[in-house]
Amino acid sequence: MYILENIKIPVVWMKYMQASDFSKYATLTVVGAGAVTGVGLATGSPVIPLLAVIVGMALVIYMKTRVDDAREDEIIYKTSMRAAKTTLWIFGPASAVLGVSLISLRKWLSPGLVTAGYFLCFVAVTLLVTYYATYVYY
Repeated sequence: MYILENIKIPVVWMKYMQASDFSKYATLTVVGAGAVTGVGLATGSPVIPLLAVIVGMALVIYMKTRVDDAREDEIIYKTSMRAAKTTLWIFGPASAVLGVSLISLRKWLSPGLVTAGYFLCFVAVTLLVTYYATYVYY
């Protein structure tokens, strides 16, 4: 089944797919969302990047539910879960502390470093929200 017969774009949301197909489509989705986010940031619109990220995440999650392969081994799953949790526990507080430090030293630092401090605080909050959202989901 194709969207348009002449262009031959497969309708991936209508069927189950293999893991290799999911990998290709997820990569294309992430690249597309990144490109749209870059364009939105270049134009100065905060809505376009936000929508691009939300739509991209929704597409990847939906495609993940359509994968028709064997499930992961439980040991691999637990190991990856521990690795992700450890990364979050290290990077989250470190970025928050560094960000707050850069913001609090704004009298003596350049404006670029203060902006980096705000960004690091934003990343820490985003990690926390994402962690709790995925915790509730799974």
